[in-house]
Amino acid sequence: MPNNQLPRILDRRPGESHDAWLKRLSNLDPKVIAELAAQAAASGTEIIAKKATAELLRAGIKEAARSTGNQALRAAARSNPLLALASLVVDQGADSARLAAGHIDGEEYGKRSAENVGGAAGAAGGMAAGAAVGSMLLPGIGTVIGGFVGSMLGGTGGRAAASSVVR
Repeated sequence: MPNNQLPRILDRRPGESHDAWLKRLSNLDPKVIAELAAQAAASGTEIIAKKATAELLRAGIKEAARSTGNQALRAAARSNPLLALASLVVDQGADSARLAAGHIDGEEYGKRSAENVGGAAGAAGGMAAGAAVGSMLLPGIGTVIGGFVGSMLGGTGGRAAASSVVR
């Protein structure tokens, strides 16, 4: 898929509601989603790719919850660790694209994969812990700030811990 198709696929159409846009994106072929994530990562827009992937995952889970009536899926769609999963998907997709292009070898790919998983796990745990602490200190805004700070620290710590094991 040419790079210039990335914005056209992700853009909301005129008059399209946010929910309709997310539903349309959640119905994209997984190969197209993987290609979009790889293109975004390669073009230096990894943060945007992570957020878009999180929204796609959230939309897909919401749609599954709606069609099945499953309350657990509804709760999962509102969960912030979804962002950590999206981050893992984008990072791993970018590294897979680098491996396929010959920019890294199999050994480096394995090391980066371990770091990606460690970072995502650390971010999810740090987000939960930070949000809990933030809620105790200053409910509302403290929850948001604590979750953000916890996710950054947890992700960095998880990535560093995984790196020290594999390097």
